[in-house]
Amino acid sequence: MKMFNQNSTRIIATFLMIAMLFSSCRLYHIKSRSVLHKNAETIVKKKVYPQILLHSGDTYWQIKNPVFKDNLLSGELTSVNEKVDFLYRKALTKGNFQISAADKFYANQLHLYVDAFELNDKKAIVNLNDIKEIKILDENKGLTNLLNIGITSASIVGGFYIFLLIVCGCPHNYTYDGEKYHYNNTLFTGATAPNLERNDYKSLPDYHPENSAYKMLIKNEEDESQFTNVLEMIVVNHQKNIEVVLDQQGNTHTILKREKAIKVNDDLGNNLSNKINDADDDSYAFDQIGKDDFSHVYATFNVNEAKENAKVIIRSKNSTWGGLVYHSFAEMMGKNHSKWVKNNLKRTPKEAQEDIIKAGIPLIVEIKKNGNWMPLEAINLISEINYNEVAISIPKENLGDSTVEFRITSGYKFWELDAVHMDFSSPQQVEIQKLKPTSAIGNEDFTNSLLLDDKNYMQHINTGDSALISFDNLPISFESRSLFLHSKGYYISKKQYEGPTNWQAMFALKQKGGFSLFSKELYEAYKNMTLFELENK
Repeated sequence: MKMFNQNSTRIIATFLMIAMLFSSCRLYHIKSRSVLHKNAETIVKKKVYPQILLHSGDTYWQIKNPVFKDNLLSGELTSVNEKVDFLYRKALTKGNFQISAADKFYANQLHLYVDAFELNDKKAIVNLNDIKEIKILDENKGLTNLLNIGITSASIVGGFYIFLLIVCGCPHNYTYDGEKYHYNNTLFTGATAPNLERNDYKSLPDYHPENSAYKMLIKNEEDESQFTNVLEMIVVNHQKNIEVVLDQQGNTHTILKREKAIKVNDDLGNNLSNKINDADDDSYAFDQIGKDDFSHVYATFNVNEAKENAKVIIRSKNSTWGGLVYHSFAEMMGKNHSKWVKNNLKRTPKEAQEDIIKAGIPLIVEIKKNGNWMPLEAINLISEINYNEVAISIPKENLGDSTVEFRITSGYKFWELDAVHMDFSSPQQVEIQKLKPTSAIGNEDFTNSLLLDDKNYMQHINTGDSALISFDNLPISFESRSLFLHSKGYYISKKQYEGPTNWQAMFALKQKGGFSLFSKELYEAYKNMTLFELENK
């Protein structure tokens, strides 16, 4: 049996009692892909899907023998195969489900949504620029990988469930498309205590730009108490050729031309341009580690003459793996976990944030100046549900004459980085409106609780508590509009842990990079364990 050094952070999570490997298990799910800055072509062509379905209005068809040419998709329009349709409908009602090996061909599906398309006899012709939404039914690689390295067993279902709660913690945001609600995002992810309460800004899908009303559901689906202080809709009206991205303070940045990196590498010097240069949901998982025990991406850009308007745009999300790492840490803390949480409440917000950065939890963005790395921004947790973009302004005095290099740092496998771009265009004219909820109705009327940044919170104390949020009077007169949700609040986990504290591991984790190194060693330990070792641990 493989032995582990008890003096290092190579400690296997204690909730693994009797485990079994599910190497043949594949979990599938359906997920929307963001169609940003005409990136539909990149997403569609990135991977070959054997099943392509075209949606228009309430009707959908299957496209046989698809051909891509000159930004056009063409193919024979047919009725949907019964097995393809069955798996698609199953995906709409189940978050994750298993399939047999024989069904894999039918389960890999690409769904394209358009308002209209050209039909010549039975041949459909779709301009990829007209695609409004993309949904992909395929393997949930995050959960499948966890299953494959022994995270699930019949005896630890409860532990695995708790792990998922930690991953998906904080209030869940479901947006309404006129027919059903979509799990779109989470609010103020990582604000796990009152002293970590913070503002949060997330982009929202605009299902019906012609409508002046918008509905969403905020729900507590975790074993925690949630306190929402502020909720508001930010509506930015702009011309069609303009994109809008917010920074972490909620300021609006307009984007006219995205510049790609001329060089982008990981810690081993591997070229990451195929993953980082396009916003296509094909991300880098920070699965290499540098000499400082953190994982890095190095991106170099040409510098435009308009330095005063320089900004970098980071598109990222958190990983599923990070939740397991936290749960393993909490298990090692044991019965002292609740005491540790209470002690953290005594720290100032600045001290708490410094500790989080030291552990490698945020995504750190730095710029090289005079041979040294200067911090620009620590990007707060986003959640693993959807990618989100954050704009960061670059002071012109930090830019060189010809090129600029950024370093993006994460703890091992804590983040997924989808794209890094720059823009040097001058600010464009936009119209910004901030709308308060017209109503927020749950087990009581929370409307007034969400209007001001005060001590009056919408409190969802129990699992299952929810509120239906309505916004009215959204403007519809401009060429295009971008929607964002501003929230502020915090949440407190109710989870209790037992057992003795592994103090040696705790002291190792306190070192800079310790939490990241623990993540790497934990991952390698699970990955390399045999079934015999897991059963006899």
